[in-house]
This record gives sequence, structure tokens and C-alpha cells, in this order.
Amino acid sequence: MKHQALFQRSLCGLMLLLMTSLFNEILAQQLTWLGVWNPPKSYATAVSADGRVVVGWSYDAIGDQHAFRWTPEGGMQDLGTLGGHRSEATAVSADGRVVVGGSYDADGYRRAFRWTPEGGMQDLGTLGGHRSEATAVSADGRVVVGESYDAGNWCAFRWTPQSGMQDLNQAFAELLTDGSILYEANDLTPDGRYIVGYGYNAATGRYEAFLLDTGTPTALEMPTGSESTATAYPNPFREQTTFTITLKAPATVRLQVFDVLGREVARRTWAQLGVGEHRLVWKARDAYGQPLPPGLYVFRLSLGDRVERRMLLVHLR
Repeated sequence: MKHQALFQRSLCGLMLLLMTSLFNEILAQQLTWLGVWNPPKSYATAVSADGRVVVGWSYDAIGDQHAFRWTPEGGMQDLGTLGGHRSEATAVSADGRVVVGGSYDADGYRRAFRWTPEGGMQDLGTLGGHRSEATAVSADGRVVVGESYDAGNWCAFRWTPQSGMQDLNQAFAELLTDGSILYEANDLTPDGRYIVGYGYNAATGRYEAFLLDTGTPTALEMPTGSESTATAYPNPFREQTTFTITLKAPATVRLQVFDVLGREVARRTWAQLGVGEHRLVWKARDAYGQPLPPGLYVFRLSLGDRVERRMLLVHLR
């Protein structure tokens, strides 16, 4: 009995030590200074979902203000400009791969940009004037919002790869029949559905903040000429969601789910599915059958070697 009691006390002590070590690791606090290219300063504006990618701006060697993307491995990366002397990063996607902001072009006009590692800095254009600015991006990096000057006014915009830059005042004109105007779009929800900003409320005669429900997650848009349709319901979901896939032609279909770090966590493949509707229930488990933690996940549907669509999933507790 004496040896058993001693063993139990030793075991409890070991467990307490392990729990204390784990607790300290979870609550570990750390401050990281990101540095500057050239004094006097750098300025961080946004961070990825896992805290490993930071964006903002700093002065380069000749004193021009440039957008940066910082990682622990690579440090502060200069994202360049659209031809002018100045750029600023204002937001970053959940996985840190897409950066948006504003940059001056070679003619001295400020333009909204979207940067990716593959394509570099892309000019998103304007609504007809010379100036635009991107202020926020969806979690998957496919929806950008901001403001742009048209022929005579600043207008809130939404940009996607399929539609390009859209004036929210035109896209949702049926909600603005009283003469109200949406001037700026400043942020959006991770799935791109809800947009917030600043505008003129004609009903009150005041300049007010607004919340716009676009009706559907913009990340669900299909590319032109798509050979399939796909939905996930419910979304957001708690225990499971059902993918409904409708094919216009027979195809081998691959369904993949990625976390916000871009890691594949689930996959399903069907060889030569026929025309029509097909359903798959996903219970938020990984390839080994283990439950996935709540959070944001990206679903990708491929037909053969062609990526047909992407969708943002929100897994709740």
C-alpha cells in the first residue's frame, strides 16, 4: 500500500508538471518587432488568421513608402508599387497569400491593388475615374471591397475575379431608390456576404454607417462557362453540412477541404459521375476521421484537372 500511494503521488506530480508546462506554453506571450527598411518607421495594418503573416507599409532605402508582407521566415518583403512611388497594404486574406491596398501608378493616381505570390501586384481598376482604394478582403482572398471615384463621386465597390469592380450603388440599386448613396466599403465578413461602410442616408438626411447584406456569400460565384453547380447547406454549420453537386456533363469529381493555412484536411473523389445531382454529407472530420476544430475552411471542387469552384465554409461550435 505504501508503494502504491507513493506511485500515485508521483504520477499526480508528473501530470501536474505536464499540465503546468502545457498551460504555460498555451499562454506564452511574445512581442515581435518587425523592423524597418529605412528609418523613421514601419506601420502594420492587418494580420492573417494564424498570426504568421503581417502586412502594412514602411519606407524603402530612398525614402518611398512601400507596402510590405512580413513572415517569420522571410522577414519584411517589399510588394512594390503600380509604377508610382508609394503603396500601402490595408488587409490580408486568412491564409496570408492575398494582400490588398492602394498604390500610385506611373501617372500619379492612387489605385486599388490585389497582390498574390504568383501574380504580384494587380491594378483592380476604377469605376470610371482615376482613383480607387482597396480596404478589405474576404477570408479566401477572392472578394475585395473599397472605394473608387467615378465620373463625379466616391462610390463603394466590390471586386471579384468573375465580375471585376462593381459599384455597390448600381449592384444594389433596388435598396437605394430614395436617393441614398454608399460612398465607402470598409470591411466585409469572411465569406463576403456582409459589407460595412459609410454613406448618405437620404431618409434621415445624414451621413451614416451602413451594413449591407448582399444576400449570398460572394465566394460562391461560379466562373463563366462553368460545367457544374455546387452548394453547401447549412453554412455556417455545427455538426455537418451537405454538398449538393449538379453536373452538366459526366466527369471525375474531386472534392477537397482546406484549413485557413492552406492544408488539405479532407478529400473525396468520384470516378466518372453522370449528369445530374449528387450529394455528399461532410461531418467536419479530417482524412483520418478525427473531428476538426471550429473555424473557417475552404471547399474546392475540381472536374478532372480543372478547378471548377471554391467556397468558404464556417464551422461553428
